[in-house]
Amino acid sequence: MDQLRLMRCATRDHGVLLPDVLDREGVSAKQRRHRVQTGEWRRLPCGMLVIAGVPETFEMLATAALAVALAFDLLG
Repeated sequence: MDQLRLMRCATRDHGVLLPDVLDREGVSAKQRRHRVQTGEWRRLPCGMLVIAGVPETFEMLATAALAVALAFDLLG
C-alpha cells in the first residue's frame, strides 16, 4: 500500500477513502478493520471510511453518499 498516494486520494475526496481506491492500493478488509479499531480511520453511518480527525463537511458527506449510490447502482 502506498500511504502517500492513499492520502492524496483521500484529500482529493474530502477525507473519504473510496472503496475502489482502497482496493487498488491493496488494502485488505483486515487492514481496514485494524485502522478503524486503532482510530486512524472511522466509519460513517453510510459505511464509507474516512480519515479520523477530518471534520465532517457537506462535501465529505456528499462524496460518501455518491460513492454508496454508485456502489449499489442507485442512480441508474
